[in-house]
Amino acid sequence: MTRVPSDETSDVETRISLGINHQSDPDVCNARTVGEVAYSRWDKDSYDPEFTADLDFAGDCQVTERLIWQLSDSIRNVEQNSRFANTPDNTTRKNILRTGPIYSLRLSSADRLELSAQYEDTDYSESTEIDSERINGSVWLSRDFSPTLNAGVRYFKEAADLDTQEDIDRSSLNLTVEKSWNVSNLQGSIGYMEYESRRFGTEFKNDGIVGDLRYEREISASSLFYLSASRELTDQTSDYDVRIGDLVFNLRETTGIDVVSFRAGLRNEYSTQSSLDILFFYNQTDYSQTDSEENSIGLRGTYRRPISPRFDGFVDGSIESLQYEPESRDDLLFDAEVGLSYRMARRLRVLGSYGFSKRTSDFDPVEYDENWVEVGLSYEFR
Repeated sequence: MTRVPSDETSDVETRISLGINHQSDPDVCNARTVGEVAYSRWDKDSYDPEFTADLDFAGDCQVTERLIWQLSDSIRNVEQNSRFANTPDNTTRKNILRTGPIYSLRLSSADRLELSAQYEDTDYSESTEIDSERINGSVWLSRDFSPTLNAGVRYFKEAADLDTQEDIDRSSLNLTVEKSWNVSNLQGSIGYMEYESRRFGTEFKNDGIVGDLRYEREISASSLFYLSASRELTDQTSDYDVRIGDLVFNLRETTGIDVVSFRAGLRNEYSTQSSLDILFFYNQTDYSQTDSEENSIGLRGTYRRPISPRFDGFVDGSIESLQYEPESRDDLLFDAEVGLSYRMARRLRVLGSYGFSKRTSDFDPVEYDENWVEVGLSYEFR
């Protein structure tokens, strides 16, 4: 359980979790809550008892015909240091609260102006991590050139205050585009960003081309292919690791991060009610104020299939290669899991799964092999 190269420890984890998926009826105010909170403890005290959460709330209220006020909150348990094993001792709870207005104005039948402002607060459960507050705003002018083509220009400005007495300013000017066809959709932006941080009289500046792109295509009525890429200049306390869930930062560094991300995936649903998800990903994180750099490339896949009216099974696996500089260190992560569920009643399921994880590295202290078995009950409330 401790994911160490020797003197392995076995333990039993008891976990109780509550999941929620709720959406309000359409009205002047709307809200959506989805996620899970859990409490776990270890029989042999391998780790301290802890609460974990993976929870998202998003709500909005229409104040006037053109003015909408938004509120969202996102809670994640994130890795503190990707150079070491992902264990409870190496995670922290990250809470990001955002709120602010959006004002939309139709300048003509084809042109629209959108103004937005937002307050954002980032808070970590571990006192050793860096909290932040930020205020940002944007102006977006767009035009519908046709029913299937929209393009525009967007200016973004942000000011952040970290509890390390560091101030960060970011500003960008982007061209945006969205185009749809019968079975496909393309949306993205490209522009220029300036990044500046100040702490105790020391300034750091960075700038460059930033942007994002997402392309989706329906291969058939049951198959979807998607492709996404992005580059952004940001800081550690931003929400970037939430928007790209498998991108992990090393929290020892706080500012000046150049992030490049690439995704290609396939989702397929079969007539047997089975499904297949495949994802290829590449991440590059460059810490601009130091020589540190992290690169990861990998492949993930999940296959789910009903075995009988009461039995469902799944197979999940991933392989990921990581490179760390300036250590010139290479790691390889491998995970595999197979599981089965049995429906005892309409809302009650018995769950069971077996998993295996392995990490090899040029740095021996982070290597480990882990085998685990999980059994449980799941009950759905309606």
